[in-house]
Amino acid sequence: MRDDPRFGADIHPGATELCDNRRDDNCDGLRDYNDPTCLPTNDACDSAQLLPGSGTYSGSTAGLAANLTLGCRSSGPDAVFRFSLDAPHDVRVTVAGGGSGAAVAIRPFAECATGPDIRCGTGTPPRVLSRSLPAGDYAVIVQTSTGSVFDLNLNIEDPTPIPPVDLCNATTTDISAGGTFDGMFADVEGDYSLSCHTSSTNYLDAAYTFTLTAPQDVTLTASTSGAAWTPTTYLSLVTDCSDSTTTLSCISGTTSVLRRRALDPGTYYVLLESSAIDATDWHLDAVITDPVPRAPADACTTVEDITFGPATASLDTAEFDVGTSCGGTGTAYRDLFFKFSLTTPQDVSLSTTGAGFHYAAIETSCGVTGTELRCRSGSSPLVQSWRSLPAGDYYAVVSTSLGAGTVTAEATFSPPTPIPPNDRCSGAIDVSAGYSATDTLVGFEDDVLGCSGSSRADAFYVLHLTESHEVVITAQRPDGTSGTTLSLRAGDCSATANLACGTATPAAIDRVLDAGTYTIVVEQPLTSTSDFALRVIIL
Repeated sequence: MRDDPRFGADIHPGATELCDNRRDDNCDGLRDYNDPTCLPTNDACDSAQLLPGSGTYSGSTAGLAANLTLGCRSSGPDAVFRFSLDAPHDVRVTVAGGGSGAAVAIRPFAECATGPDIRCGTGTPPRVLSRSLPAGDYAVIVQTSTGSVFDLNLNIEDPTPIPPVDLCNATTTDISAGGTFDGMFADVEGDYSLSCHTSSTNYLDAAYTFTLTAPQDVTLTASTSGAAWTPTTYLSLVTDCSDSTTTLSCISGTTSVLRRRALDPGTYYVLLESSAIDATDWHLDAVITDPVPRAPADACTTVEDITFGPATASLDTAEFDVGTSCGGTGTAYRDLFFKFSLTTPQDVSLSTTGAGFHYAAIETSCGVTGTELRCRSGSSPLVQSWRSLPAGDYYAVVSTSLGAGTVTAEATFSPPTPIPPNDRCSGAIDVSAGYSATDTLVGFEDDVLGCSGSSRADAFYVLHLTESHEVVITAQRPDGTSGTTLSLRAGDCSATANLACGTATPAAIDRVLDAGTYTIVVEQPLTSTSDFALRVIIL
């Protein structure tokens, strides 16, 4: 037994390890849930562990199920805690430990099982801050990749107002008059996902808004500082902060310059993030002026029509406006805009030449990356083909780092050819009851970027689960040769992030999935498409 009176007579070899007192009761060098005799019981909302107030609490997800879906993490074992407020307070929650990819969320306890989250955070360490949280009961959910031990730190502090640069709402700082704006990342949280910043929900972001009553030229220049190294700054222009598909432009750079010429009247939001989680400050300059004339093809307002033949545009006077979702963004690039129109469905081949290695995308709304049908990169000439494009207007955006010369865009048309139903995600085959069949990728096109890059034909399948299941997916050519890959995505056709990949031979994914909708993509190189055997086993 230890002589130190701070520990008491209950702390000695052979004592029972108490799992929540943050002491090594049995003196075996393993405290609380690190001790194998301690097993967590807060596996669900109705067994949530009560947190009496501010403090650091021991926790673990070892042996717990994946019961809940968080807004910033799709699956994994989760532990549930509960706390109450008798008046509005700022609440900070930080998780120490938990392994790579851990997440923590706060949600009303009445919505513990379903959400949505008030706040959800990942990063290193995972953390959330909810300012002026009203009186009430709340759940804290910690989710990890595998069963892991962690410490949960809960700080309940005096309430502070939500800064007007933290959220997109009626109080967001208005920059319609232009000017210079500085801020500190300590005042904001990570609320939004930027389309050009992978896993951007891990990062703090600032928000601004402006409203135009007439077409205007808008130039936004941003940088971030205070980190241990010079970070990249991400700058996004959207019409809805919570929906990245409304992104008009998203760029990155040491100093990011986002320019939109003759931007239509309306209300817009500016989102700003740093690549460094230790960045302390940001700087934003906003210049809003009357529009000036643009060269042919240099902007959506001067788009060149290639419906009836090719068009050539100069890079000498081109500026950067939008870029594409697959690259070619930032002040080192210039972009050009072309248009073609279809009165009936047609097969279309688009060729872009003279731009060196470049990025080319087809959009249904000019300059709106969220409307891209496809985006690819390559050396000139870059040729892309689409089958049975519906009648309508289409816009080609070409982005290149070349500063001189000319770019030619040409569209050729031919009668529409049939599209296999699951060649596009909208025709995905339902495999919710399991699936075992030999399908084909012969004649399929490349529609999405899966786990193995571009120039790969893809076929789509959809899986709906009403409860958690282990799902085993395999795909392989009949002759056993390589080249078939699998991608699993959480969500429907709007999902773009790969939840899991199968790139070996045979391609295989084996995961426990929560209730929900999932998209399965099978791919093969366009130059060697063939039949494949697909198996989906739901255990």
